[in-house]
Amino acid sequence: MINKNRILLLVWVLILLASAVWVGKTLKVNSDLGQFMPQEDTIENQLMLAAVKSGPGTSVLMLGLSAKKSSQLTSLELSRANKKLARQFRKNKRVRQVINGELRFSKEHKKFLMQYHWLLNTRLDKETFSHANISQRMHYVLEQLRSPAPLIDKSLVPVDPLGSIIQVLRGWASKVRPSREHGVWFSRDKQQTLMFVHTRAGGFEINKQQALIKDINKAFTALGNDKIKLTISGPGYYAVEYRRIIREDIVRLSISAGIFISLMLILVYRAITPLMLALMPLATAALAGIIAVSTVYGHIHGITLAFGVTLVGVTIDYPIHLFTHLRNKGSALVTMRGIWPTLRLGVLTTGIGFTAMLLAGFEGLKQLAVFSICGLFAAALTTRYLLPRVVSPHYHYQSWSGLERLTDGIVRLTAKLPWAIALVVVSALIWLLMQPQLTDHDPKKLTPLTSEHKKIDKKLRSIIGTSDTRFLMTVTGKSVQQILVTLEKLEPALNKLVDKKIIGSYILASRYLPSIKKQKYRQSLLPENDTLKTVFQHAVTGTIFNIDSFQVFFDNVKTAKNLPPLTYERVMKTPLSIQVGGLFHLRTQGRGWMVLVPLQKIKKREELLTWAEQQNIPGLRVMDVRSKATTAIQTYSNEAIQLIAWGSIIIVLVLWLGLRSIRDVLRVALPIVSSLILTIATWNLFGVKLNIFHLVSLLLVIGIGIDYALFFIRRTNEEDHHLDYMAVWVSNLTTVVVFGFLFFAYPLVLQAVGGTVAMGALYAYIISASVATKTQAI
Repeated sequence: MINKNRILLLVWVLILLASAVWVGKTLKVNSDLGQFMPQEDTIENQLMLAAVKSGPGTSVLMLGLSAKKSSQLTSLELSRANKKLARQFRKNKRVRQVINGELRFSKEHKKFLMQYHWLLNTRLDKETFSHANISQRMHYVLEQLRSPAPLIDKSLVPVDPLGSIIQVLRGWASKVRPSREHGVWFSRDKQQTLMFVHTRAGGFEINKQQALIKDINKAFTALGNDKIKLTISGPGYYAVEYRRIIREDIVRLSISAGIFISLMLILVYRAITPLMLALMPLATAALAGIIAVSTVYGHIHGITLAFGVTLVGVTIDYPIHLFTHLRNKGSALVTMRGIWPTLRLGVLTTGIGFTAMLLAGFEGLKQLAVFSICGLFAAALTTRYLLPRVVSPHYHYQSWSGLERLTDGIVRLTAKLPWAIALVVVSALIWLLMQPQLTDHDPKKLTPLTSEHKKIDKKLRSIIGTSDTRFLMTVTGKSVQQILVTLEKLEPALNKLVDKKIIGSYILASRYLPSIKKQKYRQSLLPENDTLKTVFQHAVTGTIFNIDSFQVFFDNVKTAKNLPPLTYERVMKTPLSIQVGGLFHLRTQGRGWMVLVPLQKIKKREELLTWAEQQNIPGLRVMDVRSKATTAIQTYSNEAIQLIAWGSIIIVLVLWLGLRSIRDVLRVALPIVSSLILTIATWNLFGVKLNIFHLVSLLLVIGIGIDYALFFIRRTNEEDHHLDYMAVWVSNLTTVVVFGFLFFAYPLVLQAVGGTVAMGALYAYIISASVATKTQAI
């Protein structure tokens, strides 16, 4: 005789396996952390996202080479290692540019500079081609050529005797930069040699950054010098490290929690079958969530995947309720029909709680909401309609009498303490009302960097002279040309800031791409070929120079005078695309362009902000990124609180429709509200302010608490009440263990989620048990 239960189970397993294979082949996992940042709904958020996602510093890795503590190396040995690594990196397809202090130019760079240096030269003026200036310049060149240690490149004299190319390069060079030793960058104490690695991938394209970091470590190992220590810093590196830490912690803690829960369920049910079958709805929930998010968004974020699987882990409560209520009096189908109304109401209200996240201002949280809701309902429906049909009709739960006495004893104990519990809750509420602030919106508190990472990053940035990441200067305009004209007007004012030592230096896109108006003006300053030759002839008369030796120079000036001006589109096809592309950003919804103006070594922050307010330059903004980020986080935290409030109101309405009793609604709602108060108060007591992740976790606490409360107040016979108590106790223990393990993870995000859910679930269980009564079934 064919066993229908086993056939159905086999079909279910095969569907899950087929789904897993399909997901494995088609799933696109996104690693862009920008999805967990605010939407571009304001100009400030646009500016912040542009700077964070694709600003000039986000695609840069800072590398430092130094001797290990037990070793001694000379600066010459370190410089050789630097140059060798730089050569390897320049061959890497994942690297756009390597800057280590070497004066290296590719053929493409040299050709471009030879063509356009006159149009890019900020020092070109009416005196440049005067007889006096050329004569003075040529005498200087002559002196350098006779010197045993000339300060000019002899090969450039015939093609650029006036030194225009050098002037352009000096204009591009930052005034804040490391010292050079043996041709490469070094720290001032000569103990560390440095380099910039510009990646082709953005800082938050984690998979690509990870591949490059692997290449860097491989190249460093190939040096074969175990006396050298490699230090890496930069947004891409820390994004990769943060993901690695989260993955390792989740895997390690999930395995630990999984082993504990498996052993516990085996002990409770005295068999391995319930454990194996309980995993079926859980696996269904995870796959349903993944497929739903992938279908809606075309991809799933790695953080959504990790947290989503963790959140739907609470759906193991559904099969626990079924197995715990299986007694000799009926089949699994009959048992499920008995508990389904209560279970269904709990699922609906929990789903409503997660629905609030769909209105969040972060795409990542919206993905998490879709994942959780779809996983939740998938687990509930399969527990209702599939799981009872695959459970053997011969399986019945035989509980330990000691376990029954334990769970009954907890309920009896808490039932004697309702006023004590109420006193604690009221005291906690008063405590919270007395606190000046319960939430923390400081973005630095959410940073994944360890104190050691921060120290290394600060040191390398200080040595290399990278842009100040706290303050962001931007200029917006309808077109690139409008912005370039504004930047050219802004430059004198920025020079005054440098002179007053308010800032150390700055980077302007107009240095790399002057406005067309400025380029044409410079072309107008270039003399006609015959005029230039005449002036030059007079200037070199009586010297060793032969006028015919400078024919290439004359031809280049003639060509430059007739060149088509550089445009944004044209410069993006040149070596300057790295600099220009990292500064210019096309705004969304056809609102024009914006350009970043990186500031270096900001020494007087308040004076900088005051200066910005006094400028009458259209489109100019100087923004305190940390302050704006704090405001943005505060806005979304407030939004989360509002969503939780509205979701709670809807949940109460659904509970009333399901329970049809104001008294029962209060007996469900009061434990939930009380558990939220106690959870927040506990965090506050230990000096922890709530962030956005604490608030999102409270939604899960609400859902879990509702499930507990509903089963505690379920009207049924005394025997089933014992089973209700036991099922809720087992569910609570699994939840507290799983999320309690997460609390001991390193990342603050995992600590926030784990601690909040573990505490909230425990409080919800205790308080719900205190209102449990034994009444007749409906």
